[in-house]
Amino acid sequence: MGRITIRISENEEVRLKEIQEQTKEPISQIVRKSILDMKPLFICEKHRMEKAAAFRHIAKAGNNLNQIAHILNTLNVKQELSYENTIYFLRVLDNIYMELQTMNKVFSKC
Repeated sequence: MGRITIRISENEEVRLKEIQEQTKEPISQIVRKSILDMKPLFICEKHRMEKAAAFRHIAKAGNNLNQIAHILNTLNVKQELSYENTIYFLRVLDNIYMELQTMNKVFSKC
């Protein structure tokens, strides 16, 4: 049998003691049950790396959306928003949408 030592905050310790009083179980048992009943965030290293890359990609997409909104607002204020500009940015937005759909598949793997 192995031993693992963890550090917890005072608030977490108070909460564990409250649970212990309610359940009449040892704190070690409460912690074991909590940990073992948890759904792992990342099943394997491959999925962890894919999700990290997906988060970066989503952040870039958000930045692109902000830039597009800024450009369109500026063109609109200057009354320089043309049909061609509108079509171009709609295509860019459609590409971003498709990329985000792909990223959604990565997140639903686990």
